[in-house]
Amino acid sequence: MHQLGGARNFDGEIVDCELVNPLYNETELRRVFDRGKGNTSKIGDKDGEWADEYLPEFESSLSARVEAKS
Repeated sequence: MHQLGGARNFDGEIVDCELVNPLYNETELRRVFDRGKGNTSKIGDKDGEWADEYLPEFESSLSARVEAKS
């Protein structure tokens, strides 16, 4: 088990996190965290590809792991 959120989460094991699209390259990743810049068409295309091709399998695998630990 990994502790997220620092030393003050008191073993609550509740974590709110977001997954960054793993298809982004280094430049796109920096752009995502720069609130002054919007998405490019390449980022939009990669978001669509992630949502359509990879996210359903990722969610299914994650759900299976969570259920297995319950």
